[in-house]
Amino acid sequence: MILSVGGWAQSLQILPSPPFRAAGSFQIMLVSPKTKEPVALQWRLSVSNGITLNISDIAVGSAAESAQKTITCASVRDEQQENNRSTCACILAGGQRPIPNGSLATVRVTVRPGLRAGKVLLRGAIGVLPDMTRVDIPDVEGGITAK
Repeated sequence: MILSVGGWAQSLQILPSPPFRAAGSFQIMLVSPKTKEPVALQWRLSVSNGITLNISDIAVGSAAESAQKTITCASVRDEQQENNRSTCACILAGGQRPIPNGSLATVRVTVRPGLRAGKVLLRGAIGVLPDMTRVDIPDVEGGITAK
């Protein structure tokens, strides 16, 4: 399932891998107008209870890498956490090159045996444009399917 929000503004998408057994991955994708490409982004990422998310399993995606960005994530306790979701905060930054549309990050996850589906939430995303203008990006939700 791919979900995104936004018309002419920036949006993020969660692009899952095909159904997997115990471990799989998904990508966080950027879609923005040509003249509104951010130079840096930050967001909070949460996964459903039963899905394990380790910050060491979050890697910079190809679009962000092409703009010479690095990603730094840290586990956080989220006041809005529900059902013991695993949550981390990520910052994608470095230099002044705009980030083109495409993959910002690849996230590997493992699922508890017997779990068939789970949710991924991306909240509180903020981008910074080359002129240092702040851009709020709508929250997005995606799904993970296990065999």
